[in-house]
Amino acid sequence: MIITVASGKGGTGKTFASVHLYAAGCPDTFLADCDVEEPNALLFLQEHDLQRRDVYRQVPVIDHQRCRTCGTCSSFCSFGSIALLGDQVKTFPDLCRSCGGCTLVCPEKAITEKPYEVGYIEFSEKFIQGVLKVGSVSVVHMIREVISHIPDHELIIIDGPPGVNCPAMAAVAPADHVLLVGEPTPFGLHDITRMAEALEELGKPFSVLVNKVKTTDDIISRWCRDHGYRNVGTIHDDYRIRQSCVNGELSEAHIPVFKQILKELI
Repeated sequence: MIITVASGKGGTGKTFASVHLYAAGCPDTFLADCDVEEPNALLFLQEHDLQRRDVYRQVPVIDHQRCRTCGTCSSFCSFGSIALLGDQVKTFPDLCRSCGGCTLVCPEKAITEKPYEVGYIEFSEKFIQGVLKVGSVSVVHMIREVISHIPDHELIIIDGPPGVNCPAMAAVAPADHVLLVGEPTPFGLHDITRMAEALEELGKPFSVLVNKVKTTDDIISRWCRDHGYRNVGTIHDDYRIRQSCVNGELSEAHIPVFKQILKELI
């Protein structure tokens, strides 16, 4: 079973939930940190001696001896990664989506592809994370690369990136179930609503975990009741939790809570 932990915005406690679900899971549980722009699940885990593998994608290279500067490639590219500037064709690798279309449409066969580094993955027997290269915009490519290297396990927890965007959708794509982590603020309600709407469009089943609750009647719980969404748990705002997070430690008192949440999700 694959459970992706997601949120409509950053700072809701998504990684907090991911690492505690991982700690509360069965012995054959695997954790994948797909928040490749800011991976931090590793701060909570006792994982050492990680293996590393660089991640590349293919980008176009122009053979200027064969190129007639007809502009077919630049007209075809929807992302602006190839441009006809005067009498020369320029490429912009960071904008490229590696679709390979430019190599197919070039009438002179003047375009080939070369590997372009976008980041790296680090992994062990029960954990993997992707780290995006500074300045790279290939977030979705990195997330898909991380997911493609997840081995078979009884339970897989994916810590997705925040937001309602292409990277977030890439992280929820392989999930059997999505756990939405929301915080009871107006911004939190707005963004978790948008995420719920996106998941309904995708046909992905999801549940809601409310974090940082200070009152007995919070706006996220009311939203769940009003729309018939399942609220599988509430984590109250607790100084001890904040202290454990600052120290990069699991909150041992809350592992039984996440065991119950996992039981409900499964």
